[in-house]
Amino acid sequence: MYKGRFGWRALWVAMALLALLVVIGLWPSRQARPVDGLYTGTLDSTPIVLQLDLSNPAKVSGRYFAKNALHDQRFAGTLEADQLLLEEHAEDRYTPSARMRLKKIPDGRWQGQWMSAEGRQTLLTLDPARVDPPQAEAQPVFTETYQASPYDFLRLQWLQLTAGEPVEYMGYSLQWWTEPTSKIKMFEVLSGYTPEERERINQHLRQRLWSEVAAHFTCLAKVGADDSYHQASTSVTLLTPEIVSASFYIARRCGDETPDEGEQPVNLDAHSAQPLFLEDVLWVGQGPAMNVGDRRRQADGHLPETQAKAFDDYRSQVFAPWLVAQLQSLYPQPMLAPEEADRVCDFNNPSHWRNPAWYFTPQGLYLSPVYPEKLQWCGGVVWSVLPYPVLQQYPGKAGLKLPEPSLYARP
Repeated sequence: MYKGRFGWRALWVAMALLALLVVIGLWPSRQARPVDGLYTGTLDSTPIVLQLDLSNPAKVSGRYFAKNALHDQRFAGTLEADQLLLEEHAEDRYTPSARMRLKKIPDGRWQGQWMSAEGRQTLLTLDPARVDPPQAEAQPVFTETYQASPYDFLRLQWLQLTAGEPVEYMGYSLQWWTEPTSKIKMFEVLSGYTPEERERINQHLRQRLWSEVAAHFTCLAKVGADDSYHQASTSVTLLTPEIVSASFYIARRCGDETPDEGEQPVNLDAHSAQPLFLEDVLWVGQGPAMNVGDRRRQADGHLPETQAKAFDDYRSQVFAPWLVAQLQSLYPQPMLAPEEADRVCDFNNPSHWRNPAWYFTPQGLYLSPVYPEKLQWCGGVVWSVLPYPVLQQYPGKAGLKLPEPSLYARP
C-alpha cells in the first residue's frame, strides 16, 4: 500500500528506533543470560550441569546432574586460592563416593579431575552457563522454572517423554506419555471432542504432567533423608462430552519432611478445560451455589476473608454432615462406628469429609476422606461413591450434564 512520503519516513524512523532499543537492551529479547554459580560442562564425555556456592570458601557446596543420570549428586569442600577440593557423597551422606579437584582457568572456567572411590580418574571441565529462555509456546511450568531456578530449568530441557500405544477408553482415543526417569505419566485425548476442545484439554494435561515431573526432581533434591521418594500413578476414571476426570495419586517423602500421600485428581470442564471445583458439581446449601471456583481460578488462588469464612462454614456445618448422612444411608456397614479402642478411622466424623478429594467414575462421584498425616492410611477407601441419581438432586454451579449410570453398567 502506498503510504505517501511522510508515511514511509515515519515507518523508517520507527524501525530505526526499534533497532536501537534492541541494541541497548531496552527491548525485551530472548537472548541467553548468564547465571552466577551455574556451569555447564562435561564429565569425561557426558554433559553435566553444576551449581556451585562459593560464598564461604571454607564451606563450598553444590550439586550437579549428568545427562545420563538426571538426579542430583551433592558435594561439599573448600576453595583455596584458585583450587577447589570437593567431596561427593553417597547415599549415606558420610562416605565420599568421589572427589573433585578443580583449578580455575581464564574466562571463569574450571578444569580438573573427578576421582571415584576406587581411584578411577576422569576429566571434568566447566564453563559459565548461559541459559536460553523457553520458547513462547513452551508449557507455563518451563517459564516458571526458568525464572525460579535456571539449574532445574536446564534439567527439564533434557527430559524426553516416551509415547505409549494409543488406547480406547469409553469411546475416546487416548495417548499416554511417560517421563522415564520419574516414571510419571499422563494421557492426552486424540478423539471425541472438537479440535479446539482437545487442544485446551491436552494443554492442561501436558502442564500437569510437566509440573509433577518438576516436583519429583525438586522433592528428591531436598537434603536431610536418604529415603526420599516421589511417586505418582494416573488412571482415567470418566470421559464424557462434558467431563474429563482422572485419579492422580501421589506418594512422597521429600528430605526430612513427613511422608505424604493422597489424591490430587484431574477434573475438567471438557468444553473450556477449566478445573472443576466441588461446588461446581455438588451443592447442598441454601440458595445459589457459591462461586468458589470462579474466585480460586483467579491469579492469587485465594478467597477474600468474608467469602473464605462463608465457605468454611458451609463445608463444616452443612456439606460434611450432609455427606456423612448420605454415606450412612448408602453404605451402612462400612460406615459403622469403630468398636475397638485402637480403631481410629471413624468415618462418621464429619471433619474427615469437609475437604475430600474427588473425581467422577462410571457409577457416580467418588469422594475420599482426609485424615492427619499419621492416619493417612485411613483415607484409602474405595466404596465412598455418591450415585448419579443423588448428584442430580443437588446440581452444582456448573450445571453439568451428568452421565446415565446405565451407559457404563458393568456385567
